[in-house]
Amino acid sequence: MKRYTWLFIAVVVVAAVFMAVFEPGSLPFAVAFVPVMGLALTEDRDTSMREGVFHSFGAGANSKIFAGSIGAVNAAGYAVPASDTAGLRVVGRVDSRVDNTGGADGALTVVMREGVFKFAGSGLTSADVGKQCYVVDDQTISVSSTVNNVFAGTIIAVDGATEAWVEMDLSDNAVMAKLHTAAVAGF
Repeated sequence: MKRYTWLFIAVVVVAAVFMAVFEPGSLPFAVAFVPVMGLALTEDRDTSMREGVFHSFGAGANSKIFAGSIGAVNAAGYAVPASDTAGLRVVGRVDSRVDNTGGADGALTVVMREGVFKFAGSGLTSADVGKQCYVVDDQTISVSSTVNNVFAGTIIAVDGATEAWVEMDLSDNAVMAKLHTAAVAGF
């Protein structure tokens, strides 16, 4: 930060301390005052980012999950291939194939990545950009409602009528799952 920014922050902190010492009743105001004042940027900032966030989950019992597929977690928190099955939450794209055939829940680990990925669809048009889409199977999405409306993500771009770039984010997908559950319950 520039020297004047630091000077301004120092003055604000001194004023807050002064208020707290000489006006004890103003302590909550002084504490609230410090973080709000003087924190706006005055120059470019090198903001850290996490692109393509990875998540690891134990594989669901007796599951085979293919690399490049849409990965989800079931109600118990184990990784499974995405499908139109109630209770699933999409995480993103599966990084490498995991064959847990005959294995128990959590016997193997599945790594999935959040991000923007190209998946199959049908009847897609440029008007679908920005729309929510739902899981049909572990490689296909739909902008139309499906039986269980398992939220896949948001369409970012469309490549012809049969492929779309879908932004998949675990936190967004969890929120959408809760909203869908509330809507089904009639809230």
